[in-house]
Amino acid sequence: MIVDAQASAITGWVGPVPFSVDPQATVARLRPYYNVDALLGQRTVAGIKFLQVSYKSQDDLASAINKPSTFFRGQFIHAMPDVKEWLNQRAVLHTNESNT
Repeated sequence: MIVDAQASAITGWVGPVPFSVDPQATVARLRPYYNVDALLGQRTVAGIKFLQVSYKSQDDLASAINKPSTFFRGQFIHAMPDVKEWLNQRAVLHTNESNT
């Protein structure tokens, strides 16, 4: 059987990333730690920059998400499946801090 459709990339997000840092340099730094394969794009959400990246396998993505944050250029960078999920967690933390 011949299939000519290309497989979908396994994608995730890393961030927040400082605006002053080159996205390619960030991906190069994260490649050995999070097993990032390639940079696909970038997005700014609520004034925070995130990079969309690809992984070679679902296992690499799952491993990256489960690893602790890494510190790069003055910022803790997280691997996540979706930027919205990270922003929601941040909002919950902020709400909890406001209520104490």
